[in-house]
Amino acid sequence: MTAELSIADEAHAVVGRLQQRAARALMISRNEAKPQIIRDLCAAYLDVHRNHLAYLHAAFQNPDVKRWVDAGDDHKAAGFFQRFSIADFVVNIPAMWEFDFTIAIGTINDANWCAHQYKWVKFIGVKPLHPDYPLNGYRIPIFHKPNSRFRIGYEGRKRMKADLGSKYRSLVNFARKSTKTDFLYEFNQPPPNRTQQTKVVWPSGMVSYQDNHPYKSKRCVHIEAAELLRLSGYHPDEFWREAKQPGTVPSRRPRQTFLL
Repeated sequence: MTAELSIADEAHAVVGRLQQRAARALMISRNEAKPQIIRDLCAAYLDVHRNHLAYLHAAFQNPDVKRWVDAGDDHKAAGFFQRFSIADFVVNIPAMWEFDFTIAIGTINDANWCAHQYKWVKFIGVKPLHPDYPLNGYRIPIFHKPNSRFRIGYEGRKRMKADLGSKYRSLVNFARKSTKTDFLYEFNQPPPNRTQQTKVVWPSGMVSYQDNHPYKSKRCVHIEAAELLRLSGYHPDEFWREAKQPGTVPSRRPRQTFLL
């Protein structure tokens, strides 16, 4: 009898928490003083509340959710930051929150944090959690859609590095992290010679040369890559702009022209 009462009390508490969250989401969605993206998120949460069983069933089909619930008090050993019971997951259902350029996996609090932290502008909608999408215990998984500037830049620089090869791929990161003036200055520098090195005589009589420039080896690699880029017809200004934001340079020549 006591066990039955405890289960009934827990179920009653869960229903009360769900009703409170739905009422608060309804109030925020109608508050015109709130940002539009927050209002849209709360309105989407009302859809999750109305179709609660469908979202809950989809969430428990995910293996990470099952592993988190089964971990219990050993949640840290399983790789999760806090203990989550079935009742906690019933109230905080993880779902797929889709924005204009990204998809965040987690609860509505996670989606709200991401939208505020990364200054996302437009909210598209919410979908039930897919079984193949991971749920991380310490981080909020974010998937960049094909129209995301981050994904376009990452794939473009990855393609440039593959074209340059393993030896000269550091030139892409150097161009991305430096200003145009610094990049062109380093690009046009002559290779270091013996006048830029200090002669060192060891006690054994061996003679070696110590570089005065701390980045001599990288400079040599950059200058060699610059010479090969010139031979392929790729201007350093265009290379810098393409490394900064891939896709900004008009393709006047095939991409394969600067394969090294």
